[in-house]
Amino acid sequence: MPSPVTVETDLREVLNRIDERFDKLEQCFDKLDTRFDKIGERFEKTDEKLDKLAQEIHQTNVKLATVETKLTGLESQTRDLGGTQKNQLWSLIVIISAALLGTGQWEVLEQGK
Repeated sequence: MPSPVTVETDLREVLNRIDERFDKLEQCFDKLDTRFDKIGERFEKTDEKLDKLAQEIHQTNVKLATVETKLTGLESQTRDLGGTQKNQLWSLIVIISAALLGTGQWEVLEQGK
C-alpha cells in the first residue's frame, strides 16, 4: 500500500484564496447586473418607441377614415353633378331642337306667302 501523503497549508492562505475567488465571483455578478440593467433600459426605450408607433398608427387610421369619408362625399357629389350635367345637356338639346324647328317653320311660312 502506498504511503499517505500529507500536505501542510496555512489556514489563512486557504481562506484568502477562497475570499479572492468570492471577490472575483462578486465582480462577475456586478458585471452581469450592469448588463441586465442596460438590457432593461433598452427594453424600456423599445417599449416607449412601440407605444409612440402605436399612437401614430392610430392617428393615421383616424385620418384615413376621415379621408375615406370625404372621398365618399366627393363621389356622391360627382354622381349628382353627372346627373345634373345630363339633365342640362338634354335641356339644351330640346331648346336647340325647338329653336331649329321654330326657325324651320318660320321659313316655311315665309316661303308660303
